[in-house]
Amino acid sequence: MGIYNFPGIIYATDGSKGSTGMGADFYRHDTKGGGCCRVGGGIRDGSSGRAEFAAACLALEDSLTHDQPIVVLADSEGLMTVASNWVGEGKDPLLRHSPDGDILARIIMVLHQKVSMGLFTMIIETRAHRGEFRNEKADRWADEGREDIDNVRWDGPGPHPTFSWTEEGVEHRCFMNKTRRTRVHLKVSELQLPLHKNYTSEFLNRADNSRDLLGKHGQDKTVPDRSKRRLLQSISHQFPCAKLLKLWGLRDSDECRLCKRLHPEVTPWPESLGYIQARCPALQKPRIAVHHGIWRELLTAISRNSVESHDDGKKKLYFPSVVSEDTHDEWTVCQILVHLGLFSGIKSLRADDTKFHARQVIVLTDEEITSFYSRRPDGVAFDDKDRHCVFLGFTRPMDSVTSSQEGDWVEKKELEKNVRYGMHIYFINHLIALHGRPWNCTQANFMVGARGSLKQTQFQDRLRLLGVTNSKARD
Repeated sequence: MGIYNFPGIIYATDGSKGSTGMGADFYRHDTKGGGCCRVGGGIRDGSSGRAEFAAACLALEDSLTHDQPIVVLADSEGLMTVASNWVGEGKDPLLRHSPDGDILARIIMVLHQKVSMGLFTMIIETRAHRGEFRNEKADRWADEGREDIDNVRWDGPGPHPTFSWTEEGVEHRCFMNKTRRTRVHLKVSELQLPLHKNYTSEFLNRADNSRDLLGKHGQDKTVPDRSKRRLLQSISHQFPCAKLLKLWGLRDSDECRLCKRLHPEVTPWPESLGYIQARCPALQKPRIAVHHGIWRELLTAISRNSVESHDDGKKKLYFPSVVSEDTHDEWTVCQILVHLGLFSGIKSLRADDTKFHARQVIVLTDEEITSFYSRRPDGVAFDDKDRHCVFLGFTRPMDSVTSSQEGDWVEKKELEKNVRYGMHIYFINHLIALHGRPWNCTQANFMVGARGSLKQTQFQDRLRLLGVTNSKARD
């Protein structure tokens, strides 16, 4: 660039930070001299970037002593980045957003003076410690500045408040930025939470409810904004259903319009979110399709990430229910018995079923016996080497709402699923013992709240049971 032939004065600046503090300096090529000072202030004992700001400011201040054009050689990328925010039309930066705003304010003031005087000023970034003569000269002056305790500048309070706190015996200091503001708001919210009794406080007080996963879902840029809004509406009980619209005074009736249209002779139920997602007969087919779609996606992901293997390298579990991403196969109890080697014919199976229930003082009709061994769990997994069979269950109950009649959501549905297939598992284990087969049959249920939450610890424990050992895959 021919800087050394510049018809004016060339300044080289440098700042340094060491165990004794921060130092700033400049070197002036025409006088072969310069100036330096010790730099105070800053957050967490300052940074080398703050010292670089101070060095540039010293050079600019010195340039006010003459009327020559100047070039400032600074080895600070941070200075150039911050300075660019103040160049050009339409810019409206704030000093309080800069951690070293006190020094930056002085730099801007000096530049304003030079512009008003019509003096040329150029700041060029140079690479540090690359053998550039003037930069090396400035570097030596910076070390002297650190030791100059009689000439300390910018040691007063900055333009923004500084917060300090002690954590595990260590004192921390920080100015207010976006991250700190978010943490302060979070802490204030935690302190205020016990004072409120509403849907939001109830949701936030609920333990082990996957709120961190919901947060990650909200941050996922691949998720459409519309889906995120619907989820937030569901969690916060703001979903625009008839029951809520009536409460807001936007509708005269909270009756389900679909039920009223299909069954005008029956008094319709109130249209709540739970009714739409779990009970409305008019939405039965789309509800089943969505339910199966969610389960199919979860089951496929479990099968793909179940990587736990035996000593010979073969995967422990395989999932015959997984056919493709578009369909899945629900095995009947009879098919499961065939795979376990416990099926010797329908007549024998019906006889074993009748004897088994008779021992429980239960008498079944022929139709009930057929229904018993035709029952289909949501999925099944086998470990043929360790002889382990796992019934898989899936349901989408409503999240717990104390002020609603919708009731508890995991404990109740967990019990229902266990009762639904408990007798079948008991029957299979009975046949295993009767025929001397080395198999064991258990059950694993997966509960996903209709409002997006789940019991995270329980959910992850069951993923581990199915061989999903990678924590990131479980998340």
